Amino acid sequence: MSVLEKIRKLRAVADRSSNEHEVYAAMLAAQRLMAQHDLHEADLSHAPGDASAPHGPINHVTVESSRRYVYWRSRLCTVVADNFRCVCYMHRQNHATRTLLLGRKRDVEIAQEVYTASRNAAARLADAHIASRREAGYRGPWPQVRSAFYLGFIQGLHDQFHAQRNAHREWALWSCPGFMDGRVRGGTKGRWADHDRGRALVDRAPGG
Repeated sequence: MSVLEKIRKLRAVADRSSNEHEVYAAMLAAQRLMAQHDLHEADLSHAPGDASAPHGPINHVTVESSRRYVYWRSRLCTVVADNFRCVCYMHRQNHATRTLLLGRKRDVEIAQEVYTASRNAAARLADAHIASRREAGYRGPWPQVRSAFYLGFIQGLHDQFHAQRNAHREWALWSCPGFMDGRVRGGTKGRWADHDRGRALVDRAPGG
């Protein structure tokens, strides 16, 4: 079974889950599978430390396309790209905004699976969270509650990936995008609310 097929099985787990931590665990397992597979290939190539070997030609795939820019989806795409050897970028044309992943073919295929699973899980969990708040008597404002939930979910995923990478220093070269010759890129731009703050914003949503 290929790495991509294994990751698709993890996506199926995430797609069925109603628990945020189970989704995180599946995405972390996907990152481990990809890293371990690539490092093993580097060992077989007799090039110790060279975990940036290409996996097919440079490729790109559109993961979102809409007339309206959706901030949380672009932020999620950036987190996934940063942790799966790709780059996320936006392209505006003919009044539509496209969100794309750029990288080696195999890396892009895996990143797309992880992004789609994470996006779907975030939307599903946000729906469940809002439903629970409605049942508890809160009245919104629901767009802000949903936005805060998304940012909390994404920050939580970012933190989990970051912790796993810090625990595996041997991934340092591997984690750079495969088409950038091992050069280290800068981190994600912009300020991020941490996960606890995102949840606090949800809890402070006015009701009554």
